[in-house]
Amino acid sequence: MPYKDQEKKRECARQWYRNRRIETHGSVNVKSLDRSTEARFNFYLCYTGDCIVWTGGSDKHGYGRFSLEKGEKKILAHQYSYEMVRGPVPQGLELDHLCRNPACVNPAHLEAVTHQVNVQRGEAGKHLPQ
Repeated sequence: MPYKDQEKKRECARQWYRNRRIETHGSVNVKSLDRSTEARFNFYLCYTGDCIVWTGGSDKHGYGRFSLEKGEKKILAHQYSYEMVRGPVPQGLELDHLCRNPACVNPAHLEAVTHQVNVQRGEAGKHLPQ
């Protein structure tokens, strides 16, 4: 399920950052942060069960938004994740979250489908017991 509480999202991101920095460098030094696109993207990931939850900015529907470069238009975080692993989304298709979690960016939980299929699956998912 997507995070409803923004503070939980932030704490998850902070904890991931602290653990990752300590694992890699033995300390948390903000000035030495890697500013590459991949590092900035990974900073906002939180591994929760099977989902990889986006903890950065999101739209009103819960889909993560990510800017490749400062000042550029933001893209969908799950789309960026999918394209880094599987390549571009084929023309005429869109990504469906198989886990029904819009904050999830796990490429294994994303499938390129037609809009009609995505809508049908979304409607069917609303009736599943939580």
